[in-house]
Amino acid sequence: MLTTEKFGAAVKGGSPMKIVFLRGTMTSLGNARAGQVFELPENEARLMLRNNRASEFVEIQTVVEDRSIGLETSTEKPVRRGRPKKAE
Repeated sequence: MLTTEKFGAAVKGGSPMKIVFLRGTMTSLGNARAGQVFELPENEARLMLRNNRASEFVEIQTVVEDRSIGLETSTEKPVRRGRPKKAE
């Protein structure tokens, strides 16, 4: 006999799960376009993953790197390029 304890699909809710959509899809939160990230209940998110409508969201942390060399110590004015102003 199947009960809600044994049958995982019958369990409502679950912990929220972030997924990114690969295709336009209707969810319990509304319409989701490709590329959007939603936080859905686990059972609904697993359903979207199985049907290849979404994939798990992996947050990528970018490191901001200061690539300027010697700008703090330089006292020279920057070289202006372009057309000189007209003399009146």
